[in-house]
Amino acid sequence: MKIQIPNWLIILGGCGQIFTALIYPYIRHKVFDWYNDVKQLKPLNQEIAKTYGRYIQGLNFLLD
Repeated sequence: MKIQIPNWLIILGGCGQIFTALIYPYIRHKVFDWYNDVKQLKPLNQEIAKTYGRYIQGLNFLLD
């Protein structure tokens, strides 16, 4: 069974991924106030949270 995905749907999905990668830092900083929340953690947990954030941001850019 072959599934045909329209080209416009693939392009729309790609645009959505690029939008997500570009808007992620704004959401993290302005909406969730992520940086102030991380400052309240213990040093080891701060590093874990920062590493996780970099990992997610990296995936957003790599998968685009």
